[in-house]
Amino acid sequence: MLYSLGNRRFYAVASWPAPQPVIVEHETATGLEARMYEAEMTRVTRRETPAPAPAAPPPSDRRGGARSQAPAAAPQHPYPSRRRVA
Repeated sequence: MLYSLGNRRFYAVASWPAPQPVIVEHETATGLEARMYEAEMTRVTRRETPAPAPAAPPPSDRRGGARSQAPAAAPQHPYPSRRRVA
């Protein structure tokens, strides 16, 4: 539940899955409670089914990025090796 000081209204956002957010509002907390009940009953009587879960994302590596399809290369040192010259 939220209260807007500028609008002087109470707002509630439904936590159930829906194609679009379900938001109800009223000037009083009691009125908002009635609107919340109406929204819940509307959902029950319509027998809205929850949205299907999104497809699983592709597996990622430990760094959080997507795995590369390129073969792994040997690591390269950022500086060339220093040889002693006699």
